[in-house]
Amino acid sequence: TSAAAASSETSSTASAPVSQLDTSQCVDVTGANADLLAANDKDGARKAADTLEKYDPPAQVKDAIEHFVTTGGAHFDDPDYTKNNKLVSEWVKQVCPT
Repeated sequence: TSAAAASSETSSTASAPVSQLDTSQCVDVTGANADLLAANDKDGARKAADTLEKYDPPAQVKDAIEHFVTTGGAHFDDPDYTKNNKLVSEWVKQVCPT
């Protein structure tokens, strides 16, 4: 059983290289993610993006966050909305799994 436990530890570490945040940081990140999507101008989106980016998201996630700054929040007619929203939300779920 110790070999099985070791292999599951290895695979979970490999699939989640991101360190998890504490409760107050998660409140900050999840709130900023909601604010980013709900923003109705670039200034509101920039403020939310700055909060998210202080937690050092991977480059691909940072690019997705910047996409929403450029568009001034989420717009459902944006052809890149789904792809970028998925990148940001999956990162938020990794750093704040609960």
